[in-house]
Amino acid sequence: MDWRRFIESPREDFSPAFSPDGRQAAFLSYRSGSQQLWIKDEDREPRQLTFGHLAPLSPAWTGKGDEVVFSSPPERQMYRIVAKGGSPVRIPVDGGVAAHTTVSPDETWVYLVRRFYIFQAPFTGGPPRLLTSQGGFPLRMSPGGEWIYYVRDRFSNEIWRARSSNGHSERVTDRLQPGCWACWSVTASSLVYVAITEPGSHAQPERMDLATGNYERIG
Repeated sequence: MDWRRFIESPREDFSPAFSPDGRQAAFLSYRSGSQQLWIKDEDREPRQLTFGHLAPLSPAWTGKGDEVVFSSPPERQMYRIVAKGGSPVRIPVDGGVAAHTTVSPDETWVYLVRRFYIFQAPFTGGPPRLLTSQGGFPLRMSPGGEWIYYVRDRFSNEIWRARSSNGHSERVTDRLQPGCWACWSVTASSLVYVAITEPGSHAQPERMDLATGNYERIG
């Protein structure tokens, strides 16, 4: 596999989230001097979406791919912003939110983490309900919306998932590189992650087939 640079700057760029059509990436960056939300289109230079004191975390796309949702720890609130640009709009979830969020593909629900518990709340705002106490972070939704994937803690080698309908939780793999808690992504058919390696070896990405459990190195 040939790799190419998609996002780069002399400052830290991190937490990329690709749009449903794969043509845009929302990411966090210090390239403007503070932690802000940026957008990179496939054939255009990155552009800044947020400004000021919000300090966005955990960007996630809505199902239509026209908005990005993020949390802001200083306010303990969740916001949505149009990907083409505009002012952030608060999502009024009762009690505020923590750092990690994701949205169901039909934009009915928003999922969030409080003290490692995963909660579900209406996307239009309102009271959240506990989905599972067997949670972790970050939260990433399967494309069909059936599962919410997460890592149990920052140094875990396990990726888990919870069923969005009833909170049933199960381990998917224990092959994640410990300490690389955000180095993974999920598609409709596979899980891609930085795999565990022997001491002194280079870290390598790996793809796991979600139907069979088989895995292969991809780079």
